[in-house]
Amino acid sequence: MKNGYTVDLKMLPGGDANATFTQLKALQTLGIADTFSSITFNGITLPAGAFDTFEQYFQVYGAVASNNLSNIMSLLPANLPPMALDNILNSISRESVKAGKAGFTPDEIDGMIEERVREISTSNQK
Repeated sequence: MKNGYTVDLKMLPGGDANATFTQLKALQTLGIADTFSSITFNGITLPAGAFDTFEQYFQVYGAVASNNLSNIMSLLPANLPPMALDNILNSISRESVKAGKAGFTPDEIDGMIEERVREISTSNQK
């Protein structure tokens, strides 16, 4: 959610991705950063503020870096609201295109969001 400010952190060469993620989460706890806040690591910018754990963030980062996006939805936090999910899927697509790979079409992104909304709705009805 947008409850603070969007903070964009850029790691310098040799930086520690885990420490940077931890710092971003601390800024979120203070209300300074929001789910749209990003980390740029090795030229790949992702909204790291949307992830609950460093492991989640780093798995998605690895999928983008290796251009293995086939199971990307299974790597994203299940509790993301549609707006945050749209932001992260567009970021993943943009970073893939920057690397000369295929990104997602707007229709593919819409379909993934609709599927996630259906999954959440179904699980809430149980």
